[in-house]
Amino acid sequence: MAKLISVSPLGKDKIYLKYDDELEGEYSLVKLMTKLEYKELLDETMFNSVSVCPKTNDVTWSNGNLICKNALHKQLELLQMARNIGLDLNKL
Repeated sequence: MAKLISVSPLGKDKIYLKYDDELEGEYSLVKLMTKLEYKELLDETMFNSVSVCPKTNDVTWSNGNLICKNALHKQLELLQMARNIGLDLNKL
């Protein structure tokens, strides 16, 4: 699986991901942040502490929340494929 190179916050609920296989793009965490275990990410300072975990290479925050780099890679890949074929996921 691809290695996560970098992650950075974009606004209050999106992150920008960059992988070593040249896949990169924005990913919205708005639905995830409604879950109890991710509520702390609603705090802007906490959300902006996003980084790549040096041990697991997953997306992490200073409070210990993690999101699997592989799951995000697959979802980002699918979102880009949908865009490439002209599929507007907001209309589904």
